[in-house]
Amino acid sequence: MVKLGKLEFKNLNKDFEDVKALTSVNGVIESGEFISLIGPSGCGKSTLLRLIAGLEEATEGEILLDEEKIEGPGSDRGFVFQEATLYPWLTVEKNIAFGLKIKDKKLTDEHKQEVQDIIKLVGLEGFEKSYPHQLSGGMQQRVSLARGLINKPKVLLFDEPFGALDAFTRIKMHSELLKIWQERKTTMIMVTHDVEEAVVLSDRIFAMTPRPGKIKEIIDVNLAHPRNRDGAEFISYKEQVLRALDFTERIVE
Repeated sequence: MVKLGKLEFKNLNKDFEDVKALTSVNGVIESGEFISLIGPSGCGKSTLLRLIAGLEEATEGEILLDEEKIEGPGSDRGFVFQEATLYPWLTVEKNIAFGLKIKDKKLTDEHKQEVQDIIKLVGLEGFEKSYPHQLSGGMQQRVSLARGLINKPKVLLFDEPFGALDAFTRIKMHSELLKIWQERKTTMIMVTHDVEEAVVLSDRIFAMTPRPGKIKEIIDVNLAHPRNRDGAEFISYKEQVLRALDFTERIVE
């Protein structure tokens, strides 16, 4: 089986009028990896994510997905935003079905089964007929995640998807997302400000410099899942990420 979802950044630059957001970004993300982009506010993390999604165009350089240049949005890349951008007048199953790329806009029995399979995957069985206002914040994000997965993308992109959730729900969503990633083997790239979140989830962490952003250091997280947040190795990785971000205060053990 051919693995899909390999990304390559080649001399990537992005300017917004007088602001240089990204400069000389080079790197490779392998198929099936879970990558976190972390760095100070304004360093270009979300801009890089939008370039991968095809929502922005690079000023210079290029991004290749499975050796093909990205030149716009496509169903081979899913996107999950910080806020659950759901249609309030549609039920859970209809919100998810809305994300299907269907040429004739008509749901077949196969499409309906795909929606039910995704609902089961993200743990929303029993809530198919519920509307967004009837769901908790965590459940709404599950719907957004399902919509991002429905087209079986090669790459799934997350822009701080759990930032608005309480700590307990956030930890639970980490576990759920890892289960989905391990089952689907989809390449996943997440923007986060949360060092612990990055260490919990990632194969590798890309630490970025302040604007103009570039990849300063890549940290390999060689820990088996599930990861013990209180373990000495876990804390050591957190400290390594903080040092890469020039945050010199030690974590109290």
